[in-house]
Order: sequence, then C-alpha cells, then structure tokens
Amino acid sequence: MQSENQLETIILQMQKRYTRLAEILRLTQDLDEALKRNDRESADMLIQMRGEEMEEVSVMHEDIAYMISCLPQVQQTAIEYALHEDDKQIKRICELKERSQHILQKAREIDRCMNMRVAGEHSYYAQQTEVN
Repeated sequence: MQSENQLETIILQMQKRYTRLAEILRLTQDLDEALKRNDRESADMLIQMRGEEMEEVSVMHEDIAYMISCLPQVQQTAIEYALHEDDKQIKRICELKERSQHILQKAREIDRCMNMRVAGEHSYYAQQTEVN
C-alpha cells in the first residue's frame, strides 16, 4: 500500500513537471519569435521567465529521482526500462517520462536553431559540433 501511495505521489509530481516543461517550450517558442522581431525587451523578459521555470523543473527532477530511488528495486527497474506490463501506475510514470523527453527535445531543437541564428559561429551549439 505504501508503494502505491509513493507511485501516486511520483505521478502527481511528474504531471506538475510536465506542465512546467510545456511552459518552457512555450516560452522558448515565444523567445524565438521575439528574437526574430528584434524585440530585445521581450526577449530579456522571456529569458528570465524561462530560466525561472528551468530552475523549478530542475528541483522537481531531483525530487522525483529521490522518490523513485526510495521505491523497491523491482519498481525502480520497471520505471528505468519502461517495463510496466500490467501495472497502471508504472505505465503512467513511463508515459509521463516519455512525453517529458519529447517536450525537452522540441525545446532543445528550437533553442539550438535560435542560438545558431543569433550567435552564428560563436554559438554554444557550433562549438559542440567542432568538438564532436
């Protein structure tokens, strides 16, 4: 029973984190548009707002990781490798994990394109390409 309550708490935290990630994606899209318009004031405000959301998501991620580490090993493994079989709660956690990764991937791609457009060869991403 305690494990079920822990899983439910993890699901709730992951849903909150997913909502924050969706907000980061929206702010990233808005930032991209502001930069395309050369609207520096809006861009600065959006960068600050996005940073605040990122800090919250980072804390939530650590909290969720800790909660998962407190689960029995079999459930930790099921979450890590998406082995949910008949367990609806584990399945929901795996779905939220996958959806969160998808949103992060979208935000990173927009950020990469935006960064390359604004900073060109001085972009963080251009430097990463040189290293690889």
